[in-house]
Amino acid sequence: MPTEGHHSLVRSWRAWGFVLLFLGTFVSSARAHTEGRGDGVYADLDAVAGELAGWVLAPPEGVLVQSLDLGVTSEGRAVPAVVIGAIGPLPLEDRATVFLIGALDGVSLAGGEGVLQVARRMLGDPKRLRNDQAFLVVPWGAPDALTRTMAEGASTGTGPRSGDADGDGAEMEDAPDDLDGDGFVLEMLIEDPLGPWTLPSDGRIPIQATADSAMRYRRVREGRDDDGDGLYNEDAGLGSRLDANFPIGWETVPRELRGLHPLSEPTARALASEILARRTALVLVVQGDHGGLAFPGGTAELAVDPRDVGAFTRTLGAFRTNMNRPWAEALPLARTGAGPRGGTLVDWCYAVPGIPALEVAVWGPHAGCPPEAESRVALSSRSEDPSLKAQGGTSPWSPWLDRECGGMGFVEWRPVDLGPGIHARVGGWEPLTRFNPPANQLPRALQGLDGFVRAMADGLPRLECIITLAEREGSVVRLSATLRTRGLWPTSLAAQGLWPGAQVGTTRLDLDLPAGARLLGGAESVDLGALPGGATSQEVEWLILLPQGASMTLRGHAPFVADAVREVRP
Repeated sequence: MPTEGHHSLVRSWRAWGFVLLFLGTFVSSARAHTEGRGDGVYADLDAVAGELAGWVLAPPEGVLVQSLDLGVTSEGRAVPAVVIGAIGPLPLEDRATVFLIGALDGVSLAGGEGVLQVARRMLGDPKRLRNDQAFLVVPWGAPDALTRTMAEGASTGTGPRSGDADGDGAEMEDAPDDLDGDGFVLEMLIEDPLGPWTLPSDGRIPIQATADSAMRYRRVREGRDDDGDGLYNEDAGLGSRLDANFPIGWETVPRELRGLHPLSEPTARALASEILARRTALVLVVQGDHGGLAFPGGTAELAVDPRDVGAFTRTLGAFRTNMNRPWAEALPLARTGAGPRGGTLVDWCYAVPGIPALEVAVWGPHAGCPPEAESRVALSSRSEDPSLKAQGGTSPWSPWLDRECGGMGFVEWRPVDLGPGIHARVGGWEPLTRFNPPANQLPRALQGLDGFVRAMADGLPRLECIITLAEREGSVVRLSATLRTRGLWPTSLAAQGLWPGAQVGTTRLDLDLPAGARLLGGAESVDLGALPGGATSQEVEWLILLPQGASMTLRGHAPFVADAVREVRP
């Protein structure tokens, strides 16, 4: 775990010039470490902070790199973050901004590495950067949880804080236990006739139980009911899960994981504030175990407009091509794992500011596995059992692990003793397996991610004002124009404003007249609605009394993108 001295140093580089000479030595070491990780060694918080500091101190020619203060976590760790963009006429804070955030789940170390790699590729090839865009880069979105993950091999995605989740006034009295002494705290299935889970015919990955399920289970972390309250491991002292601390669907998250209230975690508040303060055009959260793309829709209370679903799914082609995953899927958050996911940043971005947001998983089915793994066990036909679908199983993990990874990472369920009358099994995933490739396979898992991010950024709307008519008869001018958008994304999402407190944006064409001019027909501002990628608006007409020699300005505007400005002098 980083020392307090380290925390101070990381905070200091942002503001104090007298430490730069010392820091330069530290940065050089860190940069050599991070840039040389061809073997897939995962970076820790020290290395991440050092590398970003190096970018600020010595950016490539033609590139701006600014440090960004996101404050400190609940445990006092600084959150390393920078803003990157090509030198241009607009300051970075005024540009259309793409957020690249790694591992808010606190467990996807590979996601943090993916964000680092994308940023390195940008800095290594500055010509790929546009001077009207900025990238806000946060490799380790959840430093507390990720530090614990790296130190302890835990897969909870939470920080190691004390707590009293069951509200009995005692802290840390019921933490998880390694019941079978294998060195891992895995999952536990407890037989319960009302339990929501069952095992499929292959006996591996739990699925949602149905009325016909012969055996049903509760699903908890491995351990005993140490305090005798009927709950298991509820006071684990693990703290909040950062990607469950945002307001949308927050109340559906288990009490011990969601935080004291929405945005109770300092990092969650800081990210939300930055997203609202900037011209944020797109948010990409790199994490997860589904190996594809996830778009908003983590809980039933968030209904994603079908038009927006179409916009999100259109990104899948770029993902499949760049990352060489022809079978990858684009799914709502609720369908990527074990069920609904409340409190996510992706859902909040969609519902409140109305910003496109995606979760990008670099690891999972179709992400690839070492070829030698296939020889470790024979291909198991059990995982291809069609009854999995019939019973509601949606996870492709079981067949994928057998077919491509030799079954690595999964521990078969085995009985454990919890006392008379209690029947339970322990097993499931080895810590981190579902979220992170073996270290030597990390480069393979990240291959193509930078190309996908570039495609998403290049696909952001770019407006162009087209003059279709500009005729003068004496002092009267007839003017007609359209607004055209280029790119993959629409100028705004269809569902903007559906959630209380949402920011509502619009695509419009404004006419600015000089002194002495007067509008005879038409409107100074025309709302054009949301324009799909590559679309042209309807034609807008004006009749203007304009002095000879005077000019007027047409301004195309859309939320979160640069204006299109066209001077007209008939």
